[in-house]
Formats: sequence, C-alpha cells, structure tokens
Amino acid sequence: MASSAKVYSEGGRGWLIVFSACLTQFILYGNLKATGVLLTNQTLEFETKLYAIGLINSLYYSMQSSLSPAPVALSYKVGVRIVVVVGGLMIGMGFLVVSQTFSIYIFGLAMICLTGLGSACVKETTFAEMALYFHEKYALASFVAKLGAPFGMMLYGPLTQLLMDAVGWRGTCMLLGVFSLNIMGCGLLLRRSKSLSRPENQALTVTVSSNGYESLDETREEPRCCSDVIKQMGLDVFRNGRFIFLTLIKYFSGFGYSGFVIYMVPNALALGLEPHEASFTTTAWGLGNLFGLCVTAFAIQKKAISEFAVLGISSAVAIICFALDPHISLFIGQIGVTLIVGAAMESVFLVPVIMTRYLATDDRTVCFFYSWQNFITGLSYPFSGLVSGLMFDNTGSFKSTFLLFSATMTMTAICNVVYHIYTSRSKKKELQS
Repeated sequence: MASSAKVYSEGGRGWLIVFSACLTQFILYGNLKATGVLLTNQTLEFETKLYAIGLINSLYYSMQSSLSPAPVALSYKVGVRIVVVVGGLMIGMGFLVVSQTFSIYIFGLAMICLTGLGSACVKETTFAEMALYFHEKYALASFVAKLGAPFGMMLYGPLTQLLMDAVGWRGTCMLLGVFSLNIMGCGLLLRRSKSLSRPENQALTVTVSSNGYESLDETREEPRCCSDVIKQMGLDVFRNGRFIFLTLIKYFSGFGYSGFVIYMVPNALALGLEPHEASFTTTAWGLGNLFGLCVTAFAIQKKAISEFAVLGISSAVAIICFALDPHISLFIGQIGVTLIVGAAMESVFLVPVIMTRYLATDDRTVCFFYSWQNFITGLSYPFSGLVSGLMFDNTGSFKSTFLLFSATMTMTAICNVVYHIYTSRSKKKELQS
C-alpha cells in the first residue's frame, strides 16, 4: 500500500511546514479571540443586539471550517502555496474593511466573505501538509503546530483590550488585519512535491489498512464521467465508519467550543467583572489549552492512556464546568473554571485530529479527511452563536446558554462511547475473518 512504501523524513523541511502551521494557528485563533473581546463595543457601535454580532462572528468562524474542502481541492489544481498566500491576503483585507465601515451589512460581508473565506484557504491546507513529512512523529508535529492556538488565545485577549482602550475597536481591527498578512509568508514556505499530484483517472477508494483501520487508498480505476466530483472533492471519506463517529464527536464539541469562545468575555462582563478583568479570561483559556495540549499529546505519544479514556475524562470535566461557569461571579473563580474548560476542550479537539490522521493510508487523502470533518463541524458554529445570543437577549444571563453547552458535551461523550464500541466490534470481525 502507499503508506507501507512511503519513507517519511520525520523532520527536515517538515519542521518549516510545522512552523507555518503553528504561526497560522496563532493568528487564526488569536483573531477569533479578538472578535470576542470586540463583541460588546461593536454591538454598541452598530446599535444592534448582541446575538447579531455574535452570529456574524460565529459565521466567520464557521466559514473557515465549513468551506475548507473547496480550498483543499483547489490546492491540487493550482498549488497549496498560492491558496494560502491568497487566503492570508483576504484575511488582512477583511479586517481592514471592517475597521472602516459604518454599515453592519458591510461589516458582516467583510467578516464572513473575506476574513472567513480567507481563513478557510489557510486552516486545513497548512495543517494537512504535515502528513506528507511525518508519520511516527505526527503526534509530536501536531503538538508543536497546535501550540500556536493557545498562545494566540493567551496573548490576543488582553492585547486586544489594551489596543481598544488606546486606539478604539476600529484601530484594533486595522492592526489585526496588518498582522494577519504574515500568513502570506507562511504560504511561501509551503511546497508540495510534484510526485504527490494524483493521476487524473484515479479515484479515492476505501480499503482496510494493516493496522485494522478503515482507510482511503487509490486502488482502482473508475470511469472519469462518474468519478470526477468524488475524486476532486474527496467525498469517499464518508464511506469510512470511524470517520463519521469522529466527525460527530467534533460536531457536538464544536458547538460548545465556538459558543464559549465567542461569549466568554460577555459572560464575564454580565457576571459583574470589569472589562480588563474579563479580558484575562481569554488568557486563562489559552493557558488551559496549552496545558490540555501538552498533557494529551504526551499521554498519547507515550501510550500512557487510551484515546477513548482521554475523550471520556475531558468530556466529563467540560460537562461539569460548563454547568458551573455562569454561577461563579468572582474573578479568581472565573479564571479557574475557564482554565479547566480550556484544558478539557483542547483535549477533546486534539484526540480526533490525531486519530483522523491514521484513517488514511495515502497521505494525499489526509487533507480531505480533515477538510470534510471541519466542514461538518463548522455547521454547528453559526447555530451555536445565534442560539447562545438569543438565549442571553431573552433571559438576561448566560445560565441557560451554558447548560446547553453542557448538554452538547454530553452528546460528545455518548458519541465517544459508541465509537469505542463500533471500533472494538470492527476489530473483532477482522480478526475472525
């Protein structure tokens, strides 16, 4: 099979790809956290409801996940480098337009169509490139690349508040746009080997790899007229049962994750914290992400605990903390619970990323697994942003909203159990046959 013959560098130029993915994650997740800090001021500026700006921000977040299959397919046609460079330019231009507009409609279009679409061009195309260079060390490479996200969360929150106090939210958006242009430099570091381009008359098919996991491989010829769409978009990933369950885990956890990230600061303000105190909840979230990332990556790399156990423990912690969060009004309490939730949610997100990578025996299909998984996950983001904002506007607090987050994490835990049962039965059938 493709994977058995492939010799991975396990380093070398691969670390440049990891650096690009890390800086990209730093900027993308930092921007996401900045939008949460800017949310209240933008609501006042445009004289609208909280849920309206929250919906725009969640759609922006959704776009970078839901549209990722299209840029991934496009990268095979025009090259990954140009897709990422154009994406970085769109992100920067989107924030610059937002900083100048006085219309909420133009604000929404810029955030969703420019910044969101640009993020979609960048997010999975950079991250999936690592699979071309790492196999045994993929968990380590993922850990290093994903370090950018918690550090972005930690730094962008307080920094955004400081900039907003100094130059206003419009000046802050302008600076966010300028810094986001660094993603173009990340794109220039990417280079996909010509040997990885797929023959035009070959389609992706599902096989079973030697390790017992259902995988994608390129093992049969299909008529071009029937397979062009499937081949170019990687739709064969939906034939993989494990992929479906891992995607459901990310879908339900994504609902709580996106809602919490968007409304974390408004929740702290609603509980009576000062603006500068509320901004530090983002730092606590980032520190929690970093802790969860380190512990989870180490545990999985050393095989100290199973992925099933990691997901189960993390989901249980998130369920409890989401339910408690809106009842804790002290600053130190908010910092503590946010840190714990951040660690739990990072573990819940990291485990499916690592497990999904090993569903593919052909490295060229990894990006399709990730992009379609993020497409499904991204569908939960606008729903989370809209429902969470509406519940706050109707009740005046986030108590019911955070109970909803807790419920979606309960669904995550249930999907984890079902996935474990499904995998165990599949392996038994394979051994019997």
